[in-house]
Amino acid sequence: MIKNIVFDLGRVLLSYDPAAMLSEMYDSRKADALMDTVYLSDKWSDLDKGELTFAGAVEYFSALRPDLRQEVENVFSAGTWEKLLYPLEDTVALLRGLKKSGYMIYFLSNFSKEGFDIISPKRDFFKLADGWVISAHVRVIKPDPAIYELLLEKYSLAPAETVFIDDLPGNVAAAEGLGIHAVLFENAADCREKLERIIAKEGRG
Repeated sequence: MIKNIVFDLGRVLLSYDPAAMLSEMYDSRKADALMDTVYLSDKWSDLDKGELTFAGAVEYFSALRPDLRQEVENVFSAGTWEKLLYPLEDTVALLRGLKKSGYMIYFLSNFSKEGFDIISPKRDFFKLADGWVISAHVRVIKPDPAIYELLLEKYSLAPAETVFIDDLPGNVAAAEGLGIHAVLFENAADCREKLERIIAKEGRG
């Protein structure tokens, strides 16, 4: 029986399109440079791993592009993070409906500590969660099976009673490898249909 629904955050419950955001903020030259230097850098994942602070990131990326220091500082401002990660209302509505129907709701996300501290108090759907595991808090990122196991252990979740929703095939496959039911997220309507099929097959808790 399905009792627990676990959501990824970025591109599932929260927008994440830095290229589009940068194109609204800067001319194409600066937008492209910031995209390449910051968001597409291998160093970006160190934020999610909890190995790099915002202050450290500003210094690292500014050293690569001293001419863009002000813009790099802006990338790591609270206002820019709020602009980047706004709620995807169709999926939030799905979450609210599942919560109202009695399912336990959890988040499992690759997320920087400071970014999470900025966003989580600003988005009221976080109050509906029964718990979460955030990569920077535990210093493990998806698709490492260890982060899924941490969630299961922390909240005593049975894999067979749990559905995980994520937009990346590798993350979905990792969950399935541990016996967790999983949905590859494309949009809220498709996600709802896939969830309903799983619940119809497995039953409700």
